[in-house]
Amino acid sequence: MRGAWDSVICPRLRPTPSRRTSEAPDRAAGHSVGPHRLARPRTAPHDGPVDAENGRISGGLGRRRFLGAAAAAGAGASAVVATGCDSSSERTGHRAHPSRRADAPRRAEEAERARPGSADWRIRSVGPPDAIEGYTDRVSVLPDEEFGLYVSTTAPAFRVSAYRIGWYGGAQARLVWRSRRVDGRKQGPPVFLDATRTVRADWDRSLRVRARNWPEGAYLLRLDASNGHQRYVPLIVRSRQARGRTLLMHAPATWQAYNTWGGYSLYQGRDGAYGSRSLAVSFDRPYAKSGAEKFLVYERALVVLAERLGLPLAYTTGVDVHLRPAVLKGASAALSLGHDEYWTPQQRQYVTRARDEGTNLAFLGANTCFRRIRLEPGPGGAPARTVVCYKTAYRDDPYLVNHRDLATTDFRQPPRPIPSPH
Repeated sequence: MRGAWDSVICPRLRPTPSRRTSEAPDRAAGHSVGPHRLARPRTAPHDGPVDAENGRISGGLGRRRFLGAAAAAGAGASAVVATGCDSSSERTGHRAHPSRRADAPRRAEEAERARPGSADWRIRSVGPPDAIEGYTDRVSVLPDEEFGLYVSTTAPAFRVSAYRIGWYGGAQARLVWRSRRVDGRKQGPPVFLDATRTVRADWDRSLRVRARNWPEGAYLLRLDASNGHQRYVPLIVRSRQARGRTLLMHAPATWQAYNTWGGYSLYQGRDGAYGSRSLAVSFDRPYAKSGAEKFLVYERALVVLAERLGLPLAYTTGVDVHLRPAVLKGASAALSLGHDEYWTPQQRQYVTRARDEGTNLAFLGANTCFRRIRLEPGPGGAPARTVVCYKTAYRDDPYLVNHRDLATTDFRQPPRPIPSPH
């Protein structure tokens, strides 16, 4: 991680060396589901790490202090654990006074966190791999936007429950929406693209969902088959802007890189060998196992803790930073979560620029920004639906014929290492 980010860390916060030395659609019919006061961090009974799978907090004051300091650093209160530079208000000595309109999002955020949670959000039975599984046609949406949901199941019917992740008095999620009963069917076999060994489900859309009145945040869509089996589909309801807030950058490109659904990932092929791995992976397929393994293990606990601490939060993904970098403007801090390995050069450029403009950065896992990727369209031209990373086989990438500087290998490796050794 250090090698990949030497050119990004703010010079003001680098350690000082000693003198001796020199990363036709169907609209889903459903309903919104709507107090428990949020426990104040200093009096909360639990102080520790969060069990990623079971969601139980049981010790770990260090994480609290880390997150609190990362957020405070953007306001000039601390720069101990976040890498960033002075904000413009610090440099000029002027502080803006928030207007009543500016306070409205904060009040809405506090009201959401005070709602009662839904303790039954966890999966009770995964069942066989094809019992029920699905994916969305977008990694994120804005509140009130629509997305398509593609589901295959051996059950005659299913429902979808949308849970927003947070503290919620210890429940750690809240049921925001539930669909009507939807007829189930087993969808066809996946499509295999020989040139890049890419697996795509290419299923028919099961339903269209509008995120009406869904607050910004990280969501688990739980697919509940009528036969009792369940799977998750992760979705981020992203923030349009993050000014004055701590921005959580989720890592769907990394989730997808490790996804073995259909027998292939960026690490292995169906035979388990590196040499038969995919050279490009598609978001148009379910995630293996529970359907949200990487989010559950590396990111969910941080969301729960950050919301419990009462930090002003904004949500986005690395894919969205690549597509819509304006979300970084004015953020107090931007947090790369537990495993955020696969970045485009554009995402790296935008995050570096945000740092230079005063946003503090914190990296909460190793291998951040380690792999350089390219995002390509999916079926029908939908943007950023394919993650391309040839790694050691980058010379085989036909894209390099006209783009010699954009090899999809490790950032620190030739032909264009970043940071440059020279």
